[in-house]
Amino acid sequence: GGKVSEKVKGGTITGEDENPYETVLEGKMPQKVIKISPTKTDNEEYEIAKVIIKDNKDSKEGQEIDISTIVDKDGNIELPMKYLADTVGGMKGNKHIEVEFRKKSKVIVKYLEKGTGKVLFKTDEIIGHEGMSFETNRRLITNYYVSNVEVSTDVKLKNINTDEKMNVTGSMCADELAIIYWYEKPTKGIIVKHIEIDEKDNDGLTLNSGLILDEELITCEPNDIKSIERKTYSIKKDDKQISYISVDGPKSSDENIIIANSKEDVKEITYTENSVIEVRYYY
Repeated sequence: GGKVSEKVKGGTITGEDENPYETVLEGKMPQKVIKISPTKTDNEEYEIAKVIIKDNKDSKEGQEIDISTIVDKDGNIELPMKYLADTVGGMKGNKHIEVEFRKKSKVIVKYLEKGTGKVLFKTDEIIGHEGMSFETNRRLITNYYVSNVEVSTDVKLKNINTDEKMNVTGSMCADELAIIYWYEKPTKGIIVKHIEIDEKDNDGLTLNSGLILDEELITCEPNDIKSIERKTYSIKKDDKQISYISVDGPKSSDENIIIANSKEDVKEITYTENSVIEVRYYY
């Protein structure tokens, strides 16, 4: 029997230029190590996506092995002999190894103040590979609201969508993708935020916790009285429309951050001159 490795882009396989890599007598065990290593440079990085063992190169079918338990911390694989030969009976025939590499990619998400570029929240990184789905959301930042979202990349965008709530979804590109949420800090008016929270949040509920369902800036004149109402939301699950329920939010010691409790559906706000008031409803 013999072992043959096939050369593919994105990494190296021991003996990929030799045909066969090793000749083994029937019933004997292979002696040479087969190591699979993805390419890693300063400009690009690949990972092993799939390893298939075939009886010969032209075979349409082969055994795809579970690589999750044999990839080392550096992303390399030293192929265990059990995939090439029976530990008792040795090799029974030829083995052809095919490897699929895929380029690793990432989405960088920044939260910046418009006009100054000031970082308002730590940068998020989503690590994956080309074609992998991703989703990004606005971060909840006190006294700010998101004015717009910018998607920047050197390649033509495909399958990248931004909805009315400024959630960005799509598929990762081969190249790095940067998403910037631009925030504005108003000098007056009422910021209204409707926020979905996870009551099982392990980090505890803080003023920065939650997913923004809606937010708006209401302009006001001194002594205006504004009625800020809770909204209704629902989500489709198992062909049923399930309504969001009102919940209590975090505690705030800031007099300009007004948080409705679970039983409040309306907040009456008397606006004072040149102030910024933030009203929050939680779900």
